Amino acid sequence: MKIFRTLMSLALSAAVLGANVSAATIKYAGMAQDTKTASEASHWRSPSVKKTMAIGGSNVYGNLAAVIWTRGSLGEQHDLAGPLGWAYAGAGDQLPNASGVQIDDVQDASAATAAGYCIDHVDFILTGNASDFQGKTVRIGVMEDILDEAGSKIDAGKALQLVQTAGSGSGGSGIVTLRKGAAGTRTAAIYFFDVTNVSPGDAFKIKALTDQDGRSGAPGYVGPVFWDISVK
Repeated sequence: MKIFRTLMSLALSAAVLGANVSAATIKYAGMAQDTKTASEASHWRSPSVKKTMAIGGSNVYGNLAAVIWTRGSLGEQHDLAGPLGWAYAGAGDQLPNASGVQIDDVQDASAATAAGYCIDHVDFILTGNASDFQGKTVRIGVMEDILDEAGSKIDAGKALQLVQTAGSGSGGSGIVTLRKGAAGTRTAAIYFFDVTNVSPGDAFKIKALTDQDGRSGAPGYVGPVFWDISVK
């Protein structure tokens, strides 16, 4: 069952709220992956596990907001006039990924849950006040390599891209190839994108690109997503 509703009015309003301000800029910031000695991707909410890409002032990813598709979310807003957070504005089919990689639950880091995902894309809007974003960076993390064993074997030729769809700008991150095009290994990884000069109401799309080299046997997907904001 899908737990999020499309907020078309938010998407349509984003361009108006973002007008006449400096354009947001987007860049790929790097990735973090589980290893034999540390599991910072799957234990993304556990403060006891070091977070090498944290910018939010704590040892947890998703201090601003987070979502595990079909499971739950933090910091989700249903009104552009709401406080600092994110608003859902559309996505492909949401699947629970019941036999996939287990990760920290979004609501309770002491519990494990399957890493649900969306097929093809996710659209979202950043909410808050202009002062919330002034001089700060919003870092967006997207979790990948979370499928079950059968799905991982055909999860080749994949890539991610973050683009702005409405508001203060129209830029993008460029295409980020996953695992150099190789199939998945069921080793959870997080790909990070930094956005600066954000204006309230700016809208973005996470694209899950597939068949980048003719080898893909499965559609692209967007795993759990989280948002952090830098501390001055």
